[in-house]
Amino acid sequence: MKQYSFCENVCATSTSRWHIRLPGPEGIRLGGMAPKPALCGYNVHWDLIPTPTKNFAMHGLNQGFVCVKCAKIFLEDYEGYRPH
Repeated sequence: MKQYSFCENVCATSTSRWHIRLPGPEGIRLGGMAPKPALCGYNVHWDLIPTPTKNFAMHGLNQGFVCVKCAKIFLEDYEGYRPH
C-alpha cells in the first residue's frame, strides 16, 4: 500500500475539509512546503497525519471533514472498495 497523508492548505480553518495526498520522494511534510497537490488537485501546504486508514477516511467522509474527491480516490486504492 502506498503511503498517503491527510493535509491542508495554509488558509484552512477549523471547519475546512482535510485533503489527502500521495507524497513524493520528499516524504511527509508536517512543517510545510508540501510540493505535490492533494489527490483532488487542490494545492495544499502541509501534511497533518501520515498514513490515513481506510476506517478513518470512511469516518471523515461520512462526517464531512474529509474532501469527498480525495476520499474516493484514496479508498479506491484499497482492493475491493467501490464507492456508490
